[in-house]
Amino acid sequence: MNRNDSNGVRRAGGFTLVELLVVIGIIALLMGILMPTLGRAREAGRAVTCASNLRQLNTALVMFANEHRGHLPNVSGGALPGSLQSRWFGGWGKGNKFEAEIGLLYPYLKTADVGGCPWEFDESRPQYGPTDYAYNYYLGEPDRYLGAAAKVAIPLGTKITSIRSSAETVTLFDAARINNWQFTPGAIDRTPWAYAPSSGMPSFHGRHSGYGNVAWADGHVSSEQPVWFDDYQGNYTLAERDTILKVAKIGDVDRDGDPKTDELFDLK
Repeated sequence: MNRNDSNGVRRAGGFTLVELLVVIGIIALLMGILMPTLGRAREAGRAVTCASNLRQLNTALVMFANEHRGHLPNVSGGALPGSLQSRWFGGWGKGNKFEAEIGLLYPYLKTADVGGCPWEFDESRPQYGPTDYAYNYYLGEPDRYLGAAAKVAIPLGTKITSIRSSAETVTLFDAARINNWQFTPGAIDRTPWAYAPSSGMPSFHGRHSGYGNVAWADGHVSSEQPVWFDDYQGNYTLAERDTILKVAKIGDVDRDGDPKTDELFDLK
């Protein structure tokens, strides 16, 4: 009920209009202060979830190796009966329909979600499913196959014992690529293959406030910033690097600043 105070100021429900405006202003100010903080907290939570996913994938790699005479899965997988294409993260058949159950790591993960980092991908390759991570292709290089004794020849990679420095060898990381290598800002897609700097195909995605999570062969996960080189072996010009790769936050995992050496990938 409206009433007048002793000074003749008209009140509404016990508050003056000025007082209400002050309260509204304070609330708006608090929201302006808290929203960036809440956004950072939400992003920090995503980064933690992502790191946990990578640890689970690392464990699955070790479990796979334990059941396959020490061999890690092949990075490219192989063909299975029924025209199915099996990869470490899943597989696909007719129509490029993603099938998690035929993935080489699925028996150890029991889930189709080997991603976990919400991101706006172009989805130009539906056969990759929800995969948000990439696997070091040096580890997955073909070494041998399980052989005729198995019902299905399981494609294998290198032996886990051939890793000389497990704390300095990449296994998986947050990944993305320029969609079909077309230089369109923001047009990025998934890539399950972790390319080393010498490939000239950057694939490490700094999706967590400019940083990305990297899993290492000794089991630990670290937050790293993508490294950009002036010239990716002729695949990118300096302008393309600055206007496309940096905008997309896609670079390389590197320590020595030399794109010709793959010291964090190669086992040699």
